[in-house]
Amino acid sequence: RLLFQPPTISHIIFYTTLVRGQDEIKEMQRAILHRLGYADAYGPSNPEPGTLVGPMPDHNSLFIGRERLLNEIDSRLGLPMKLPCVLAGMPGVGKTSIAAEYVYRHLNRWRTVWWIRAESDRTLADDYVNLARARYLRGADSPLIEDTIQAVRAWLSTKRDWLLVFDNVPHLKDVLPFLPRVVTGDIICTSRDPLWNNQAYVIEVAPFEPWESRKTLSFQCKEEPAALDILAEELRHLPLALVQAASVIKGGMSVGEYIEQLHSQGARLLEYGLPLDYGTSVAAAIRMASEHIREKTPGAFGVLAVCAYLDPDDIPKWLFVETPGMPGDLAATCRDPLELANGIAALCASGCITSQDDSISLHRLSQVVIQDMLFEEGQNAYEKLAFALVGNSLNQNSQTSDGWPRIVRIAPHAIRLAHHFPIPALAEPSTSLSLGTPLYGNFTDAVDQADSRAQLLHPVAGVYARVGRLEQARRMFEEELTGNLPVITRANILSELGLVYRRLGQLKKSVRSYMSALPAFKESGRMVEAANVYCGMGMAKEQGGDIEGAAVCFQDMRRLS
Repeated sequence: RLLFQPPTISHIIFYTTLVRGQDEIKEMQRAILHRLGYADAYGPSNPEPGTLVGPMPDHNSLFIGRERLLNEIDSRLGLPMKLPCVLAGMPGVGKTSIAAEYVYRHLNRWRTVWWIRAESDRTLADDYVNLARARYLRGADSPLIEDTIQAVRAWLSTKRDWLLVFDNVPHLKDVLPFLPRVVTGDIICTSRDPLWNNQAYVIEVAPFEPWESRKTLSFQCKEEPAALDILAEELRHLPLALVQAASVIKGGMSVGEYIEQLHSQGARLLEYGLPLDYGTSVAAAIRMASEHIREKTPGAFGVLAVCAYLDPDDIPKWLFVETPGMPGDLAATCRDPLELANGIAALCASGCITSQDDSISLHRLSQVVIQDMLFEEGQNAYEKLAFALVGNSLNQNSQTSDGWPRIVRIAPHAIRLAHHFPIPALAEPSTSLSLGTPLYGNFTDAVDQADSRAQLLHPVAGVYARVGRLEQARRMFEEELTGNLPVITRANILSELGLVYRRLGQLKKSVRSYMSALPAFKESGRMVEAANVYCGMGMAKEQGGDIEGAAVCFQDMRRLS
């Protein structure tokens, strides 16, 4: 019947009561309602009589999605080896709300449920004292906090039907003194640190899926779904950022206006729209994590600050090498591979980045907040260092084909720098940046120092042309030509573009591009480059069926060479 007529709540209740007991009925009803799109289908379950439930965050009746993570928590807590289950992720990704939702759905599993504020030793100890008093444990009112903590640990060791939720744990070492030696109950932790040294089941929490973002925004925003999708992508699906944006938009701002303000105001906009039951905005949380890193490990903060100006995804770790002009702490970190590894580990522990085998990534909104921090402080050294690191790597790897895979790898970072930030005046003698030797041996002036944007784009476009990414190479060469370039630089780019057009089969454009490059080489006496142009033009004409024209070009090539 559910398949052949629109289901109603009464249908669901009636048909499930025919085949199931009361407990199973409730669970089935919630599951079916949830699948039908009712946000509050999974309401709080009722705890058993006598269950002690400590102070917890209010239940979020608009909680949606995250079913995979909730199921994973359930499976981890059900394993025979009792270890803490840790929800790890960046600020604002929804760790606390997921933990709270899981607890509310399963309150009837435990006789004691206690939520512990773990952001500091003081709040941890206070909540342990409150638990000891609520359970009337011996030592609950001891003047020594250590005695009370030991009393709670001893009591936990004798029971099995308890759940502790440690919210906002900085690191593993901060919570270990509070855990019983033998864990017999269930423990959930939320933390920015994913590195728990095999002493916990770590579940990494990522931003929303696109459909989750759309549904979160649609609860408060009456805009078209396409506009909400664009906004969600701008915010990179970060749950807290979406909630804040929805609150601001509900106050009277359109989605288009919000996106415009996000591009111009950046971190300032991310301070607004914080719901009453949220303690910290996205901007404040990211800023605090960054400041903590700067205070504890300045070299690691330097790595983070450089990453703020690169593409947020797949930043190669080998990009960070010691470069002239680096601050001392950052130079020391980049000089020593062990120091660099420790710095990246510290950044991971703070939730500022995620680390893969040979690359790191960070959230786009983290970049916005960190750039704003540095701008307020009047610092642009890290922006210049980003240009230097990418430029040096381009120069070093463009000389031979062995380096081309690396250029393809850092291409998104070069493109982002060239498009989104003011290019530093690299030709000034006083600058600390040095982009090294010419990019191609056959084109000694292929990129002139006067045009720094071309200096970033040209080697990428050249390698793209050689590895078969012809459309991307064409777009980049054409973009380079829109700049105010020296005559020889323009001629070299036109020559490269002629080759790309020919390989794309756009033969008329190829011949025109070669012909535009030819006068500059002839007038400057660069006969080798002019001969190469005649050769390319002859091949384009031959490919297009103009055999006589091709023969003339090859004769001119022979004469010049």
